[in-house]
Amino acid sequence: MDWARAKTVLMVAFLALNLFLGHQILQERTGRIASGSREEVELLREALAQAELVLGCRLPKPRQMSLLQVRTLPWDEAALLQTFFPSPPEVCRGDGGRKYRLGDEELSLSGEGTLRVTLSAGLAPDDLGGHQVRALAARYLERLGGIPGGGRLDFIAACPGGWVVQYVQVYQGWPLFGGGLRMVVGTGASVELECYWFEPLGFVGRPQMVLGASQALLRALQDPQAWPPGSRVIADVSLGYYSHPYDAAHWEAVPVWQVRMGSGDLLWVNALTGMVEGVRPAPR
Repeated sequence: MDWARAKTVLMVAFLALNLFLGHQILQERTGRIASGSREEVELLREALAQAELVLGCRLPKPRQMSLLQVRTLPWDEAALLQTFFPSPPEVCRGDGGRKYRLGDEELSLSGEGTLRVTLSAGLAPDDLGGHQVRALAARYLERLGGIPGGGRLDFIAACPGGWVVQYVQVYQGWPLFGGGLRMVVGTGASVELECYWFEPLGFVGRPQMVLGASQALLRALQDPQAWPPGSRVIADVSLGYYSHPYDAAHWEAVPVWQVRMGSGDLLWVNALTGMVEGVRPAPR
């Protein structure tokens, strides 16, 4: 018998058993605790400590929410090319979309409507302070015609790869985390823009009370591999809507808790089920 291999198999089996039992205990304890109670918050802090995470913000109260029907708001492609290129660019083959290039600068439009632009910021790395980066993002947003239907600055954060600035759409007071402008300024003063706009069509279904933030986080912590690497401090937790872009006539965005880490990493937790809907690591 290969004793070394047998020992390894047993160790892996015991580790899996411990993880399973811990998961069951956490589920049982969560089920017995009232949502939003002090005991639930303490249980969350214990779970975060085990995951080597720190809660660095207050948790908002849950609210009643419906699903939100949305579709892609199309771009005026000719206007985009005039906005970003002083002369006609080279047309390149894109992956399921269209791509244009002029010198080192590039613009692409995906099939589902996501705009990506790579530009030079015209800034020296020493000039990259928070105020300068925020002003630069505001200028690009203005060149794009602003946020359709209105929006706001979601956050600005320094990250290992430079700076990240995020603007989000807002519909009837709710942030649409899947739609907005994201600008990344690298340490070499290059700029990467990613922009996608939803067209909200209205709420659908009967409103229901969503999971409390602590309960949603507890469920999300049961899948530690879903959490992005990097900063271990939860800087902000906000309630809103999220969806991936789709190449479809319309679909439903779901209520989510957006979890933002100190370095700009993002995690979206379904506020109805506690499942992780999406993760977006900060640039590195």
